[in-house]
Amino acid sequence: MYNRGAPRPAYQNFRPYAGGPASPAAAAQGHKQNPFLDQLGLQNKYSFGQVKRAGFEAAQRHVKRQVPADLIGMTCNYAEKSRDELAIPRNVNIDFQLKDTPTHDRPEEVATVPHEENGVKTRYFVKVMLFSGVLEKEETAKLHLTKKMKFLLAQKMPGGYVPVGGEWSAAADGKTPNDAALKKTAIRCAKEMLNLDLSACQHWFKFVEFDYLRADGDRSHTVVFLPNIWDHFADGMQPSSQTKEESKEVVEEVEEEEEDKDDSTKKTKVKKKVTTVKKLKTVVVRPMELTLGTMLDQETRSGTEDTLELYMFADCFDEMLQRDHGLDLIELLKVKKAEYDVLEKERKRKREELEVELAAKKKKLEEEAKVRAEEAKAKAEEAKAKAEARKTMTTEELEAEKEALKKEAAEKEEARKEAAKEAAAKLAAAKEEAAKKPKMKIQHTVNQEMLPPFQYFDRAMAGAVRREVLEGMLHQLGTFTRQQVDDLLAAVNLKKPLNRYQAASVLYYIKLATTTTEVEVVEEKKEEKKEEEKKEEKKAETANAASPAKPAENGKDAMDEDAEEAGAASGETASADLTEESLSKLLLKDLRTMCTEKGLNATGKKADLITRLVSGKDEA
Repeated sequence: MYNRGAPRPAYQNFRPYAGGPASPAAAAQGHKQNPFLDQLGLQNKYSFGQVKRAGFEAAQRHVKRQVPADLIGMTCNYAEKSRDELAIPRNVNIDFQLKDTPTHDRPEEVATVPHEENGVKTRYFVKVMLFSGVLEKEETAKLHLTKKMKFLLAQKMPGGYVPVGGEWSAAADGKTPNDAALKKTAIRCAKEMLNLDLSACQHWFKFVEFDYLRADGDRSHTVVFLPNIWDHFADGMQPSSQTKEESKEVVEEVEEEEEDKDDSTKKTKVKKKVTTVKKLKTVVVRPMELTLGTMLDQETRSGTEDTLELYMFADCFDEMLQRDHGLDLIELLKVKKAEYDVLEKERKRKREELEVELAAKKKKLEEEAKVRAEEAKAKAEEAKAKAEARKTMTTEELEAEKEALKKEAAEKEEARKEAAKEAAAKLAAAKEEAAKKPKMKIQHTVNQEMLPPFQYFDRAMAGAVRREVLEGMLHQLGTFTRQQVDDLLAAVNLKKPLNRYQAASVLYYIKLATTTTEVEVVEEKKEEKKEEEKKEEKKAETANAASPAKPAENGKDAMDEDAEEAGAASGETASADLTEESLSKLLLKDLRTMCTEKGLNATGKKADLITRLVSGKDEA
């Protein structure tokens, strides 16, 4: 009987090269790919909508996995279901409560036998993937979506991670391995492995299925279920570790009394090592959680079929998310394409109008040049005629002509001054009008709803996606021609490279989601005086009002006394402010000025000046 829990020898596994099958013979079985993707060089890109997939195609799709050679096909049921039909929420989070997990005893093994139909024996296995949802916290905001999604798994001790599940039993689950019986198998195995009761779950979606043909002719069928635990375990789940009681030989040190060899009446205590058999409980299955991103990054070239099926499920789940985010991205690209078409139509209209305008200007300039040439010719002939006439003019006639020219020049100068005044008045009016307008500033607003579809294809969360990534995704959806893909990407300025030496186009999607607008600048009001300053002013006013007025004849003395008091007060305030810490923040020239005002020596280094100002006297 084949043991699916044992690691497979290397010679029994596919060895895909460059995304191809294991051998030319395997390729001859019907290697079908999208011709667009072949031309793009995206050999590992396949249609998202394909439900039935052959074994060699699975090896080509899952390039990081060592797909078993016994695998004859996969059934990806999620591929024919829409996001609404799957109803997998991403706005909830289930706490698996893995701290201080309790333990439970390993139950007795249930007898299993293959199901025989038409002379073919088939073993049925069930796997249950428990999805936690998306963990949205402030510290996870910059993580990729796959790093926020977690699954509850089992870790066999010793061994790797495996999904929760086991083999169908006719005695325990039902005589026929139909959906109802396999659901019972899933509930039973979850209870046995992690002590979880999943009987409350009503919706069990068969996410993906694996079919194997063994060397002895028997078959094996694995179903991976995705139950709706998010509807029944909102407060969290408490799994426990499975333990097994084992008998182990333990060496202990005991004390025994023996007779003394020299004196038989005396007994001495002697320490001896005694081997005893004790029953100990050891953990054989431990609950663990892994993120989808961790499983996708893991490259598995060996391991049990359970482990390989786990990571292939992760690839399928990622494919489903790519499809869903790809559909959202297509809607965004269509909106941008419509906006791009409107802008392009407007640009075309403006170009045509500009061409007509330039043609009209060119024609007008040609006509004006022709007119100027004719006027210049006429002026030249007129000047020639005047020059000939001047030869016969008298002195009085020449003087009269000069006066006429001066008058004409004065009129032109007056007209120029009037035009300058009008221009200055218009400029002043424009400045006054501009001063009345409110001040504006540029404000950038990012549409956060546009980011998730692009971010899913940006695993590094760098804010940019390469053209070939989006191009491959659009072809994988299988609904666009090459020309349509090029048009959609051109709408977001991702032009097709002219040759293979041209740098690849990159889309900075944050810039695409940013809208720039002008908003009015709200001037901040001046800060009001502090409450303490107001209180001081009120105290000073009250003191001045209470003090009696001094006689007029003693006005000079009163003024002198007030000046002395003010000087003393200012001196006390100044001396209170003159600390080494405050003075060290001043410039050297300011310190020299202060020394000069106080009658101190203003020469020397900064430290010397600070010492004089603090002490109020020159050094001895």
